[in-house]
Amino acid sequence: GGSAAWDLTMKGVTTEGVWLGVGRLVNGLGSGAPVVGEKWIVEAKQGKLKMVGGDGNTELVLVERIQPGDRVRFELDVTKGTLGLRVNGQSQGTIFRSIGGDVVPLVEFSDAPPPPSGSSSPKHRDRKS
Repeated sequence: GGSAAWDLTMKGVTTEGVWLGVGRLVNGLGSGAPVVGEKWIVEAKQGKLKMVGGDGNTELVLVERIQPGDRVRFELDVTKGTLGLRVNGQSQGTIFRSIGGDVVPLVEFSDAPPPPSGSSSPKHRDRKS
């Protein structure tokens, strides 16, 4: 039981393709490279919620879009199995229910869409902490 909360600030030039939330580790911590099973995540730029794995349900709810410079806070209540979200101090409410088992904070980066034709793009992205 219990609860946990964590904060992060989105730094960089884009939040495109950034997913934030929690994931259930299949192999546990300290047992090689972590393998994530089920995930409860929000796509930052579009504010789309998604549940991956388990029953495979995808939420159709949209929350505040998360932009560069935004402060994000997740609030996990393990006893109730809920995950709450705040963006710049504004509550987005409970974004997921029925979260169970051992979960860890999760940040995923997916490939960004290709740039519009005729524009130049760097061969790599610099990551700044």
